[in-house]
Amino acid sequence: MFSKATKSFVQQIEDDQKGLIHVSRLNDSHKLVPMAVVIKRIRFWPWQTAKYQPSDFTLSDLLLGEVSIDPVVSQSDFLSYKGTFGDSVTSTLKSGMGSMISVDLAGTGSSKLQLSFGKLRKQQVNVKALLHDCGNRFVDMKHSLMQQVQKKQEVLTVLKERVFTTAPCSILATQKKKGSCNSSPHGSIDGECEVDGFKLSEIYIPDDAPLSALNSELQTLEGYLCPLAELPGRSDLFNTLVETLKDRDTLTLLEHTLEDWCRGEVQQFLPLCNDSPAQVLLDLFCPLPANQSEGGSPAEGGPPPNLKAVHLLVSAMEALPDETLSLLTECSPEILQAIDELICQIRGSSGPLTGRSAPAVLWEDAETWMFSERLLRSSGVTLQREADGPAAKTGSDAGALPLVLCLTLRGLSLCVTTG
Repeated sequence: MFSKATKSFVQQIEDDQKGLIHVSRLNDSHKLVPMAVVIKRIRFWPWQTAKYQPSDFTLSDLLLGEVSIDPVVSQSDFLSYKGTFGDSVTSTLKSGMGSMISVDLAGTGSSKLQLSFGKLRKQQVNVKALLHDCGNRFVDMKHSLMQQVQKKQEVLTVLKERVFTTAPCSILATQKKKGSCNSSPHGSIDGECEVDGFKLSEIYIPDDAPLSALNSELQTLEGYLCPLAELPGRSDLFNTLVETLKDRDTLTLLEHTLEDWCRGEVQQFLPLCNDSPAQVLLDLFCPLPANQSEGGSPAEGGPPPNLKAVHLLVSAMEALPDETLSLLTECSPEILQAIDELICQIRGSSGPLTGRSAPAVLWEDAETWMFSERLLRSSGVTLQREADGPAAKTGSDAGALPLVLCLTLRGLSLCVTTG
């Protein structure tokens, strides 16, 4: 909740979101002082933004010489802040499926985050004075932190500005959901959907584009998912991942832990509850740390394919909105595979599909079709039931969501066992 609060605050006051970086962990706050050294980690996948990890050191600790640098720091009032963030989804769908049956589906949901940060102040390092003070100093390349970053895909940054609270603050989160579904022997064809909330685009995907526009990215990424179909425990993997979808914090922790495994950073693991979905998954599919052999020495060639596949799938899941995660938990394996099959057909088709070519479990059942529409729409994909057959395109300002949704559907479908 702390991470969500600080992220919402930064999104509200930073239009381009390239200045301030939200603090994701309360325990890291005391490390973020002027001139603190922060590790910038380049992520694995194209939709992921860089991850910043505060270190225990300042710039003075990394420079040779005994004279400590005393930076020139200005301090000023920033603003007094109290705000409410949230999103709401209101959906009404009416569909007449021939002359015999119609289904009405209505649902509402809302979440609210109330923040009261009070009076905020800003500290800013005088960069010109700092460069003058350390212009003749050299970096100690034997320092433990320098040794660490030379072996990894990381960059060191120096904190030059921070915004901080001056008094105890409060964070309050609430969430409400409600839905209904009715059927009747007669009906009309109508549709309406309104979604309000915050969206953050990480990579560019054209608006109102056919799903074939995603193929160039998906063809490479989906290849990494193929080992999932050969895992002997993929049924357990599927059940564990569906359980993990119910808890955003657990899903995020799992993604970070898998990334550490892929980088061989076992020593940085956070302790997990023995019966947590994250721990169960790690026990099932990650018997050895990535990049390490049974003897403990680094292995060559990067993480094993099965670990990379699980990490890609979990990373895609973690990038999805809460509404999509919730809908995925309501999706049976059969429906999940049918939606994935339909999306693959639409992506690969050079022309419109026919209703006969679409999976029957979707095309012939009104309620299931509307559920599919809602699931895809929650991540920026508009599914349409046209006279000739199904069609789909990316929505407005969808960002990378259609991409990560397709990867999630493909990966989970590969984990489903048949027979």
